Amino acid sequence: MKTTSILINAISLFAAISIAIPAPIPASLDNLPAAPLEERQAVPTARVQLEIESDTFVQEDVPANGSVFRNNRLSRGLVLGVAGATGVAANRVSCRAFSDTAGKKEIVSGSATINKDLILTRNRAQPVSIGSIVCKTA
Repeated sequence: MKTTSILINAISLFAAISIAIPAPIPASLDNLPAAPLEERQAVPTARVQLEIESDTFVQEDVPANGSVFRNNRLSRGLVLGVAGATGVAANRVSCRAFSDTAGKKEIVSGSATINKDLILTRNRAQPVSIGSIVCKTA
């Protein structure tokens, strides 16, 4: 019985000490590790607008660094446009639509910009399949 009482007192004392000692606070924030380079250099994005059927639009943010972008929301469409941009002036962004996921086979030649939409098909009853979109800055 006495051993149990001593053990309970020891556990209670340890718990009290653990709660009373706060975690160390860094002396200076200067010693904290820097964020990875990818996090410090934000990728500019284009706000792409796609008319998916007559008078029905979806918008999606697409990297404006020349990388190939694939997304199920942007898989079929009639007209591609640039509605805005983040991290770069919108008038410097151009976007192209491709039928393949590798960004090699253009659906139509040309690019969509903030001032000019890219008509992907003249048949407004039949949206075209889009495999990928590539946006870049000038």
